[in-house]
Amino acid sequence: MKLWPRIRDSGWLEDLLSDASSVRFWTRIFQSVYEGHIDTWDYQWTYACWIQSGLSIFPSVNLVSNIGFNAEDTHTKGRGRLANMPVEAISFPLRHPPFMIRDARADDFTQKNIFEGNKREINLLTKIYRRLLAIRRKVKSWL
Repeated sequence: MKLWPRIRDSGWLEDLLSDASSVRFWTRIFQSVYEGHIDTWDYQWTYACWIQSGLSIFPSVNLVSNIGFNAEDTHTKGRGRLANMPVEAISFPLRHPPFMIRDARADDFTQKNIFEGNKREINLLTKIYRRLLAIRRKVKSWL
């Protein structure tokens, strides 16, 4: 993430992603991670994969059910729409494709249905964070 300011200012996300909404979304995410406001590993992983031109495999069925959505959890305090999803078996034998390229349609689907589906939560957290910063500044000015 230490290269983020240079990467951000280079227009790299605009070249990588298909629409302005996605660019704004990921710019906010990566900036928040860079500033230390988001404590998680997955956004850094996405960033590292993207800047190294890496590809990820998304199976056509759900293989894992995230049961970690409750008040005691570190990052997922409430019941999310991706919580406790049913799993399905994957078909064997696996078949390796004859070539590998980015599937832009799959990426757009994932962006709209997984990441942007959380927009309300992210916007709410951003508003809360900004209010807390404003309160902190005000308190500091009183001291």
